[in-house]
Amino acid sequence: MVFVCITTFINAQIKIFTGGNVTIGSTNAPSPGFKMQVVGNSVFRANTASYITSAAYIRGLDTNSTATTPDYTWWGNDQTGIFHPSGGVIGFSSNGMERMRIASSNIQINSAGDWVRCIWVKATTPYATGYIMNYGGRDNFWVEASGLVYSVDHYLLSDVNFKTDIKTIPNALNKVLNLRGVTYKWNFSDSMSVFNTGEELMGVIAQEVEKVVPEVVKTMPNGTKAVAYQNLIGLLIEAIKEQQLQIDTLKKTLEKYYVIKEGTKSMNNLQNEEKIENKNENNSTTKSMLYQNVPNPFNETTIIHYSLSDDINNAQILIFNMQGTLIKSYDNLGKTTGEISINGGEFNAGMYMYSLIANGKEIDTKRMILTK
Repeated sequence: MVFVCITTFINAQIKIFTGGNVTIGSTNAPSPGFKMQVVGNSVFRANTASYITSAAYIRGLDTNSTATTPDYTWWGNDQTGIFHPSGGVIGFSSNGMERMRIASSNIQINSAGDWVRCIWVKATTPYATGYIMNYGGRDNFWVEASGLVYSVDHYLLSDVNFKTDIKTIPNALNKVLNLRGVTYKWNFSDSMSVFNTGEELMGVIAQEVEKVVPEVVKTMPNGTKAVAYQNLIGLLIEAIKEQQLQIDTLKKTLEKYYVIKEGTKSMNNLQNEEKIENKNENNSTTKSMLYQNVPNPFNETTIIHYSLSDDINNAQILIFNMQGTLIKSYDNLGKTTGEISINGGEFNAGMYMYSLIANGKEIDTKRMILTK
């Protein structure tokens, strides 16, 4: 074998072997396929064969590399470095194990899953914690592998500048009355047994909520359903307001129909009193009148009494919902005193308004409450 040695102080510094292999700082012949080898702080080679295991080097492979054979390594561990497992992907390994990879649209930690634009921390224990925000020696925000998210406070974007087509929630109380609050315990498979603590919790069932207010339910990619509990707040606010309106109406009704010291007044007495009051105010006993429905609230039937003056040719009672939409009309009412019967089965539970229209003019409007 013919070779050329360039020496300094007897020891060879550069060796050129037949076939074009070159060594610098070593008298050892490189493994087959090596074109150049630098011993000391770095190594360059063109294939995977090598007897060097402790120096930093650049492999320069012409195929995809792995966590155990990274392309770029550091001194003392040739299995800790940067590798390219596939096209468009950069991986990072330590001690021969993949720790993180960066793809075209996502960052993955200790995983090769297909997650888009996210960071996936693969926990080794059920209670491992990730995404820690520490300030002043305290963990102010963290996500636990058991599914628990903790923070000192939490705000959701709700600025009016980012909202359009804003409307008040209609029939809120009726929707709330059709929801069911439940207590429950988690029942997960063995792979998620960390949730099965036996602790009793409170909430709702997503499938039940979806039938009433689908706006707050989302079907997840794995087919399970989730509820945006915070989005139920607006519904509860409007339901309380509707309920308070009912309470105020009931108070007025009770004050009108009951006198504590004198006892319960009959419908006839009430009508006579209202006629007397009307006579004093208008000096006439022939004014048309609309009376409060009895009973109120009701859940099956209720009666609306009315009286019409002699000059009324056309009269009707109209029933509206709280949004002002006409629900039903009772036309061609008879003259003088009369009544109509309301069947609760024709309406949904809630509050309604009813008006007496005589000769095309509104005589009076009152409220009634239907319960189920």
